[in-house]
Amino acid sequence: MAGVVRVAAMGDLHCSKTSQGAFQPLFAKIVESADVLLIAGDLTDYGLPDEARVLARELARVESL
Repeated sequence: MAGVVRVAAMGDLHCSKTSQGAFQPLFAKIVESADVLLIAGDLTDYGLPDEARVLARELARVESL
């Protein structure tokens, strides 16, 4: 159907330093089924640079969105 945009939305990921690999299966499914990914809420536990780096590596799976 033309004009349809599939949106995936998630919130409060609370990515920590030990989250490496935890989100990749979910993000792989999102890449297959959504055109847009909306992430809201708390992205990391404490806002630390190490947590942000882990999240950035996890999000590399959705680069094609």
